[in-house]
Amino acid sequence: MFKNIFLIFLLSLNLGSKSQNFEQRTYTVNNILNKPIIDAKEDRIWYEIQPTSKFIQYKPKNGKKERIGFESDIKIAYDKTSLYVLAKLRDPSIDSLNKELAKRDDDNKNFDKFSVLIDPYSNGQLVYNFTVSASNVQSDAKIISGNKDMLWDAVWNSEVKIYSKYWLVEIEIPFSNLRYSVENSSWNFNFERSIRRYRETYTWNYIDVSYEDVSLQKGIVNGFDNLESNLRLSLMPYFSSYIENFQSQYSYPYNIGMDLKYGINESYTLDATLIPDFGQVASDDQVLNLSPFEIKFEERRQFFNEGTELFNKGGNMFYSRRVQDDLINATKISGRNKNGLAIGVLNALNANSSFDTLKNYNISIVDQSFNKNSSVSIMNTNMYQNNGLKKSNVTGIFTNIVNKNNTFSYNANIKLSNEIEENLNTGFSAFSFLRKTSGKFRYELMTLIEDEKFNTNDLGFLESNNEIYNSIELSYYQFNPTKKFINSNTEIEISHKTLFKPYKFTEFEFEAESNMMLKNYLFTKIRFKTRPFESNDYYEARDDNYNNPMKRSKNIYFGTYLSSDYRKKFAVDFGTGIEFEPLYDTRTFRWRVSPLTRLSDKLSLRYVLSVSNTKNDYGYIDSDSLNSESIYSIRDKFMITNVLSGSYIFNNKINLSYKLRHYWSGIKNKSFHLLNNDGYFQGISYEENKDINYLTWTSNISLDWIFAPGSEISLVWKNELGDNENTFERNIIKNLSNTFDLDPFNSISIKLVYYLDYKTIVNND
Repeated sequence: MFKNIFLIFLLSLNLGSKSQNFEQRTYTVNNILNKPIIDAKEDRIWYEIQPTSKFIQYKPKNGKKERIGFESDIKIAYDKTSLYVLAKLRDPSIDSLNKELAKRDDDNKNFDKFSVLIDPYSNGQLVYNFTVSASNVQSDAKIISGNKDMLWDAVWNSEVKIYSKYWLVEIEIPFSNLRYSVENSSWNFNFERSIRRYRETYTWNYIDVSYEDVSLQKGIVNGFDNLESNLRLSLMPYFSSYIENFQSQYSYPYNIGMDLKYGINESYTLDATLIPDFGQVASDDQVLNLSPFEIKFEERRQFFNEGTELFNKGGNMFYSRRVQDDLINATKISGRNKNGLAIGVLNALNANSSFDTLKNYNISIVDQSFNKNSSVSIMNTNMYQNNGLKKSNVTGIFTNIVNKNNTFSYNANIKLSNEIEENLNTGFSAFSFLRKTSGKFRYELMTLIEDEKFNTNDLGFLESNNEIYNSIELSYYQFNPTKKFINSNTEIEISHKTLFKPYKFTEFEFEAESNMMLKNYLFTKIRFKTRPFESNDYYEARDDNYNNPMKRSKNIYFGTYLSSDYRKKFAVDFGTGIEFEPLYDTRTFRWRVSPLTRLSDKLSLRYVLSVSNTKNDYGYIDSDSLNSESIYSIRDKFMITNVLSGSYIFNNKINLSYKLRHYWSGIKNKSFHLLNNDGYFQGISYEENKDINYLTWTSNISLDWIFAPGSEISLVWKNELGDNENTFERNIIKNLSNTFDLDPFNSISIKLVYYLDYKTIVNND
């Protein structure tokens, strides 16, 4: 299989695909002696600088010229500390400018916006994105090899003013936020402007939308001749205090700690956190899990989100939630130099607790880029438990090769895992992925192999091992508007799964999906999926020896999804799906509705209702330890989720946000079974009550004030309660009433974080 894919890849490099033929824009930046005042006014400094203009439409009609009256003029300057950008964005109907307020980093609201994209090494590997809305709401991101990471936060300054025929954006970006080489006087840049009422996006340098990776499609800004490699050092001390209550027992914990960021040189940065506090992090959305697999939760802790993009190359090797909250300290080093060599190192030390002993976690990666956006990497993760109770180690080698025209990519990796507890267990995995990444017609070929001993779960996340997975995907894209659609795409995927050892068939699946944006900006999705043959589920059978699977029925699924125009004050998302499985007459119907209303530019509300009902669901329910047998059931399964969320934005520095979530899921067993040798059910008499009534309630309300760049005060109230019992109750009103009869956990906290930058302190002195 690998040999065939490699041959296809070699042939694909010379296929007659169109290259990226566009005129690359150029501009010469001005070195200034006096810093402009960031007030969205054209200081005398700006009068002496020539602008660049003539933006080109990126979406929806790729390549179209600017609207008349909506011209954009950009000026750029720099001094020894910062980069400065002035954008004059014309609008003949300035009263129609969309300027909804939002929290920082929420750049998907109903507002016009302007973005600066900076690639100091001009290789597409790392792009910095700074965005300002018409209400001066800031958002920033790193774009790593085409993937946008909104969790990165920089400290920078901006101001916006709206005039009679245009709005003005003035931005200051300290060079301490960027990684660059002082020897490189030419950087890649692009500027992006979104006109929300027309849902149009324009860029300074033309971007060909038919290419999936647009990271190399930027203009050139020359003239960075007098940059200095200055000391990059910042501290973020914090103080937090809590009032916590559970079952009428109060506690009053407090924490003092600090984050540190130090620029080792122009390319690499040290980040450290001492006695971190994650108590204000939003609660996880807990769900009833009947599967044999662990649930993967989102990482919300800032330290493990920022500057960890290199570790994502390892895929399932690094899952930061393995590092629990009771940290003594954590340190990471990351960056990429002018020669394309990236290094990432992370160390975290867990404290002893009543549940576990001290653990030391280490992750390291070295990544070398070449030919602009190709790379080769080696990564290692290891965990050591105190007194040598357990050791684990995973090593992976990765490659990503992109052809010269940026039309094809090939990814491959090999990983080895070692676990030492009582015995040594060594496992491996291999991955191969060929993609056509340009044009209207695209395809993907993928193979994944994991042996029965491969395991990354001490520091990574692996749902299941011992499998061979092959898939092929064909897709067709319509990028520019037609008579009926603004854009559309259709995808077809066929996949085949087997066990690795013993080599046995598990599943064959066919899936088709079509997405369309209509002329009225109604987004529609249609999805069809089927297993035309019965499959063999060795994991649900809970048989570690893979002797006898549980038979999964052939099935057919059909789903739709609609999303209305979000420019309007009221919008709604609606989705529904129906699934049939004939083996045990299993029928599933699920639907989800999510209305959104903006009562003003400051106040918005969203409600989400998700409902799922399955008649004659089937699977594992219990184990008979006396006879060493697994018990299965045919049951009816129900789920209802209610979520109410919203925000009131006082201004671009102060906001109040909330999220209330109620979740209920119930299981009503109808019959109990053992597995026959052929994988089908054999009815038994089983007297134990294994019904399930699972419910949770979480509420998070936070008031945040950014009182200075990088500095913030947060007041948070968290309320959590939940229950899991075997008295099934379908009545949603009774379930909601029962929820509030439970003992809640309440927490009120205040946290102060203050940003201290060495260069700012020295300059002020």
